[in-house]
Amino acid sequence: MANEKETVTTTGIGGISSFDKSIERPLYDERQQIFEDTINFKKAKRIPTMSNFLTWKVFDAGYTLGEACYNWDIMEKVMRHHIEKYAFDVNIDNGWRNPNGMMRAFGWERHVIDDEKGSVEVIDSALMDSVEEFKEYMADPQAFLWTKMLPRRRKSCGAEGPMTKEQLYNGALEFVKYQQYLTKMNDATLNEYQIPLLCGPVLGAPYESIYGSWRGIRLTGGDLRRHPNECMEICDWIWENQTQKTLNNAINGDTSMFIFDSKLPMLGHSILNTKQFEKFYWPALDKIFTAHAEAGKTTFVNCEADMIRFADFFNEVPRGVAMVILEMDDIFEFRKVMPNLAVAGGMTNYMLQNGTKQECIDFTKKLVDELGEGYAMSQNKLGAYRNDGKSENVLAVNEFLKDYKA
Repeated sequence: MANEKETVTTTGIGGISSFDKSIERPLYDERQQIFEDTINFKKAKRIPTMSNFLTWKVFDAGYTLGEACYNWDIMEKVMRHHIEKYAFDVNIDNGWRNPNGMMRAFGWERHVIDDEKGSVEVIDSALMDSVEEFKEYMADPQAFLWTKMLPRRRKSCGAEGPMTKEQLYNGALEFVKYQQYLTKMNDATLNEYQIPLLCGPVLGAPYESIYGSWRGIRLTGGDLRRHPNECMEICDWIWENQTQKTLNNAINGDTSMFIFDSKLPMLGHSILNTKQFEKFYWPALDKIFTAHAEAGKTTFVNCEADMIRFADFFNEVPRGVAMVILEMDDIFEFRKVMPNLAVAGGMTNYMLQNGTKQECIDFTKKLVDELGEGYAMSQNKLGAYRNDGKSENVLAVNEFLKDYKA
């Protein structure tokens, strides 16, 4: 018999969600339990599965990118098709990575869709002209955003002149539609499909802000060598004024509807050597992992590029704190050098696209048998293209894992 109604409303990756804990959801509970066991290196009832498919879902549902990325009704159909057909235990993306409608309404488009090729090109640009602007940003972040960053972004994407009132109004309306979609899709995921959401607040090393958009890949590398003190100062400021607050939300908020209490994306480390990683990157991660360990919380590390070369740092993280999804590292080697971290991934898009059903099943068996406890099945690269997997192979792998015991 269900308990007295207890509704939790929380914000995590993918919008605002409401969840009535008193309603019995046996499949939801099972999914939460198998991930909890896996993160803690315990023998789980079965191997958990994670969907790392992004725009591949659109093609698989029979739509073009142009149709789905500007129409939330179609995006909902895409997501429901994916959930109902493949029944993954959790979905890394539920449509939240789709800002295209908002950007178009605001008067620029950073993601250029080519439906003939089935591809998306991202227009990159530096939003700060030099490290000297770090101080100006720290003095008034909102003013800098509106007077410097947004105009530069618009210009880099081909927009002319300042944003009009009409564009601002239309963009705000599209943002409301975006939030409405996420709330509706999250509610369906939790209550209709009994699938937990992936994670709570998104954290990250402050350096990622510099690398990701403020200065960009090319300029950041030079800044770290020529202006290390300025880079360190802005990283410290971001931690104290932004990251620490988000970390507090992850640690102290109710994240019970999520598999993980937070998410930790990693990409900027890809251009760092070991000394730079130790100085600019690891101090923030060390604080994040320590806070999670002390509070009995977990984080999902989405590692793009390689990670094994920094194993000496990550070996300090206690078991049961983090699960890493790998992109470039060999997952079997990762298990040897970082046995303290639960891991997801391993299944290649090439195998899903070019292998036979039996070859995909055999490789799945190898992953499960050799990696053992602390492993969740997923794809090692974000499934974004039409040829990132055959439907029948994805189905075969998930069907096999329903009953297979290592």
